[in-house]
Amino acid sequence: MTTQSPPSALLPLNTEQLARLQAATTDLTPTQLAWVSGYFWGVLNQQPGAAALAPAPAAVEAPAITLISASQTGNARRVAEALRDDLLAEKLNVNLVNAGDYKFKQIASEKLLVIVASTQGEGEAPEEAVALHKFLFSKKAPKLNDTAFAVLGLGDTSYEFFCQAGKDFDSKLAELGGERLLDRVDADVEFQPAAAEWRARLVEVLKARAPVATSVAVAASGAVNDIHSSPYTKEAPLTASLSVNQKITGRDSEKDVRHIEIDLGDSGLRYQPGDALGVWYQNDPELVKELVELLWLKGDEPVTVEGKTLPLAEALQWHFELTVNTANIVENYATLTRSESLLPLVAIRRNYKSMRQRRQSLIWFVFLQRN
Repeated sequence: MTTQSPPSALLPLNTEQLARLQAATTDLTPTQLAWVSGYFWGVLNQQPGAAALAPAPAAVEAPAITLISASQTGNARRVAEALRDDLLAEKLNVNLVNAGDYKFKQIASEKLLVIVASTQGEGEAPEEAVALHKFLFSKKAPKLNDTAFAVLGLGDTSYEFFCQAGKDFDSKLAELGGERLLDRVDADVEFQPAAAEWRARLVEVLKARAPVATSVAVAASGAVNDIHSSPYTKEAPLTASLSVNQKITGRDSEKDVRHIEIDLGDSGLRYQPGDALGVWYQNDPELVKELVELLWLKGDEPVTVEGKTLPLAEALQWHFELTVNTANIVENYATLTRSESLLPLVAIRRNYKSMRQRRQSLIWFVFLQRN
């Protein structure tokens, strides 16, 4: 998801100045915009002291910490951005970059390398990190004896290859000679607490390892501006209106496929191909009631969710997925109930998983031999 302009904290203009600039350029053609750009550049260079300011960027040293975001839906990117902000608050020089934009052949020159990686599909790296992943697992990958690194993996324990991309990056960087700054952390769907703890620990380690950047260097490097994202998150979502909900499958079709339009209002959000929309859902109260009654409970029992005490019914309605059965749910249910019909299926799945892991190891062995 992208915004129409970068976050205001990163701009030299205040909100009023930015609004006036946008109003003045709204109806300009591309040719006129190009002329205005050149005009302002000419004005800048005619001002006293302009020549003295020009060489300043050349004096900025390369960032000491390289932070790579390998994200599929945006979660890894948001964690990486939060870590970047933590490091900048400690006056540490950091360069945040998307995995897809990273020049991976320079990896041997990295002194301090941090990767935040999600996992997609059958344990695969996010699309933007596929090239980096392939490079590290090829014969072209260099030794990383002078590189210290840390990896955070994001995943979902309901999937077989939990945080596999993070595990791959972590093991391969170590195999190539890199030094671990911290042991890898694998975070589940509710990753925020684990990610926050990992960030805090890593900042303390990096404070002892990385040089402190001057405020001028941080501002001039442009490193903090490499990734733009939505200011809205799962914890602070945008409240939007559903403007269109139209069924597009036939009247007699067994499928119910719908065309949905959401009114973003003046939020400043603009969707582009490849962006993902996360919807903050609530479970049907009737479904919650049915589940509570099946458990012979009342629904007002106190439970703890992310450090907060809530009534059971409220927790089930707002904080847990109740409509999708995962393999873990079936396995735990079979074990608890000693189901004669499900336990054999669980055993088959475990055997298949073991066989799949052995096959995956063999594939990697053959791949490494060929490359």
